[in-house]
Amino acid sequence: MADEDVIFVNAEAIFSIIREMQEKKYGVAGIRDGGLLSWRDKNPYLINPFFCILDFEKISSFYDEKEFLKHNYLIEGEFDDDLSNLKFNYSRLSSFENYYCFFIWLRRKNIKFKFLNAVSSGFENDLETTTVFDLNNDVLLYHTWYARTYGIDVKNTTRINNVINTGVFVKEFDERKIIYLKNYSFSLKKKAKKFYNRTLNYFFK
Repeated sequence: MADEDVIFVNAEAIFSIIREMQEKKYGVAGIRDGGLLSWRDKNPYLINPFFCILDFEKISSFYDEKEFLKHNYLIEGEFDDDLSNLKFNYSRLSSFENYYCFFIWLRRKNIKFKFLNAVSSGFENDLETTTVFDLNNDVLLYHTWYARTYGIDVKNTTRINNVINTGVFVKEFDERKIIYLKNYSFSLKKKAKKFYNRTLNYFFK
């Protein structure tokens, strides 16, 4: 999986990561969502899926949406990752993102996680873009964040264009037939959820 604002520098390196995942029985690869970036202080035991590799075959064999949605909680001391190399703040019990429950559930199913290295920026006057590294610590991709502001906010549009110009165009990817899976009710459900939460906040604040 990759967000629309992920710019690949060395797309071929993805296959090296996949091979290591196969050899060492990893089910998920991505970057920690806390401790790696100065401004991202969320959960270090879980990943941010702006770029994520899943062993789809393995996970599909036991996938259960109703089950993983029940795992939107954390237990003190449940995970024992070595976090000593993390330079920035993080929260071991953060449940900041709605998608966390999926990755918490996978960890409780004993799915192994391969965490990739990443740093903030690498671009002049750009404090937002994240650089993600491959297994050899070479640049794999850049994640610009804030794609929703592209073409709207001049500063972010200019910043993202600077990153796009460093990426690579992979011709064989362009020639493939791309299938888009659209959830037409997503926007409506999102608005309904916001209205529900605002109503709760109004009456119980």
